[in-house]
Amino acid sequence: MIYFLIILAGFLLWFLWYLFRDNRKYFKRTAARITGIETHIVKQKNGASIEQFIIQSSLGFRFIGYMKIPENNKGKLPVMLLLAGLFTGKDVVDLVEDMPGIEPVIILSIDYPYDGEKRIKWWQLLIALPKIRRAAMNCVRGLFMVLDMLEKREDVDPERIYLTGVSFGSFFGVAAAACDSRIKSVASLFGGGKIEKLAATNLPFKIPVFNNFVGRLAKTIMYPLEPMHYIQYIAPRPLLVVGGESDELFPRECATALYDKAGEPKDLVWFQSDHPDPTNNELIQELTKEVIIWMKNRGLLKEV
Repeated sequence: MIYFLIILAGFLLWFLWYLFRDNRKYFKRTAARITGIETHIVKQKNGASIEQFIIQSSLGFRFIGYMKIPENNKGKLPVMLLLAGLFTGKDVVDLVEDMPGIEPVIILSIDYPYDGEKRIKWWQLLIALPKIRRAAMNCVRGLFMVLDMLEKREDVDPERIYLTGVSFGSFFGVAAAACDSRIKSVASLFGGGKIEKLAATNLPFKIPVFNNFVGRLAKTIMYPLEPMHYIQYIAPRPLLVVGGESDELFPRECATALYDKAGEPKDLVWFQSDHPDPTNNELIQELTKEVIIWMKNRGLLKEV
């Protein structure tokens, strides 16, 4: 009996530490180092080259991404880190087009370090949560390595690195930006906070008690990535929150909770649309245009 009580007490102490630790310090303490970088051009299109990079980390995972780099530009350029859907890094970079009247921008997108199935049923999702959690944590660490890489590039202005997170990309983006001040602004598009609300809403059942239980279980597992723990640390850097009036994946409450807890300066915009499909060219371009206009109005990008 005594051994059982000791084990139980140890578990409770660990659980309290898990819930109340400073996750910003945790991410910094467990950050990965770059042990190698491979780069090569995969495409040239409309006056820009798309470059793939593969970062090898000291923790054993690879972080793969793509940069769309305007050609024939001298000097250092701003960077938009674009975190969209699973397995869409190169496609998203290719979709984003330059905006007339705005200075050239390097667009960078990443492939999340997750090698599981993209479309799975809800019960498979619960089983896969630990693997998804590990990939999500490594995504935040991978973003730190991307910032390290960008600082060393001669074509990048390290004082103008801006992050845009779409859907679940807002989880990783908000956490990374809260931990690293090298990210100078954050845009959360069709994302938000309150993991428990997100999980409970997307279950195929109409059983409130069960849905709420599963929602809280999902939040406990994904606790270090809850955007509500980080959003207040974005200020005084500018924040844009974009939500969908008809978004059934991320309920309206998720976006408004994130916006309400954030400090100034911040802006909230509502789109008359459902949750965006990363392959929807028209919507991706419309969202990108909204973000770039916001960045111009906030003085982050220059008119030419």
